[in-house]
Amino acid sequence: MSKRIDGEGTVRKHATRDLYEARYSYVDTETGLRRRGSVYGKTDVLALEALRDVHARLKAEKPPTDSKMTVAKWLDEWLVGSLQRSDRKPTTKETYRYLSNSHIRPAPFGALELAKVRPSHVDALIQKMRDNNLSESTTRNVYAVLNSLLDGARRDKLIAANPMLEVKRPTVAKHEAKFMEPWQVKELLTAAEGARYFPVLKLIAASGLRRGEALALEWTDILFDKQILKVRSTVSRVEGALVKTSPKTANSRREIVLSPGMVEMLHAHRKLQVAERLRAGNQWQGKNLVFATELGGYVDPRNLLRAFTSAAKAAGIPDVGLHTLRHSAASAMLDAGIPLHVVSRILGHGSISITADIYGHITDSRQREAMEGLSAALGF
Repeated sequence: MSKRIDGEGTVRKHATRDLYEARYSYVDTETGLRRRGSVYGKTDVLALEALRDVHARLKAEKPPTDSKMTVAKWLDEWLVGSLQRSDRKPTTKETYRYLSNSHIRPAPFGALELAKVRPSHVDALIQKMRDNNLSESTTRNVYAVLNSLLDGARRDKLIAANPMLEVKRPTVAKHEAKFMEPWQVKELLTAAEGARYFPVLKLIAASGLRRGEALALEWTDILFDKQILKVRSTVSRVEGALVKTSPKTANSRREIVLSPGMVEMLHAHRKLQVAERLRAGNQWQGKNLVFATELGGYVDPRNLLRAFTSAAKAAGIPDVGLHTLRHSAASAMLDAGIPLHVVSRILGHGSISITADIYGHITDSRQREAMEGLSAALGF
């Protein structure tokens, strides 16, 4: 026995289950096809309430019911679908895959049905990462991945709403960059002299290049006659392989003026590489890289890091990383009075505010000098 509810659908006692079934139909606005479905209740009143909820969702252009798919199952589809087709950089996609599989997929979170994910579940996941001493930046990156994942589910009408909208994005405390004094940089480079990767370490120290930017340089990027170096790409590890990708930001594409000493160093390095290329013969990999392996391939960034770490240890400089060379270059430029916007352009930062945040300790220290200069100009 069934009864039709005007404008709402049909409610009837289920044939085999001790439930009432409310049937409905609607036209899928994306495909133009008519779809049919059912919702259930222990009484005809409860079934009718569920049916009215379906109509309300359809009126709001939401899916009639939420999917029973788990987070982990949707993650499988999202990684090879939406994420892979997105215009994100290959390195970003690689990071998203790693973070997804390491922190989102595992149970209990990955075993949740998409429709049952609540803000409290996300809060618990974030707290778990903090309890495991994950860095603030990693925690916020996982939040960003999860937000994209669940928003994709909402867009594909697997869920009615993205619960991440009610979760506050984790904050990352600002930390001033650690840097070496110029005399320490000199001692470190002296310790690295004679090592295979000494030239690239010296160039980073003298230009503030990122590690990947230096390793992606080709000889056509060095304009010896104009004493200019062009930054056009970066070397990154994607799915286990070293590949050349686009720079970190639009501002990362830039030109850097080289000092006469750097031009001389690059000339000498090129002569040594030509001799090495002749020795390699037909084993040379055909790349035109400024800094390459013995056979002309990309230098593994980890090998460059080992060379730096060895030199820092020999120079007696503890607790520094390869990126410290870049920070030290920026620090030295600012300390020499180079304007902040010029340093920001040389470093390839996305905005001058990023430079100010990272190197605030230096710009703050120059305030007294600036105020004294202003007073002198005004005769105070």
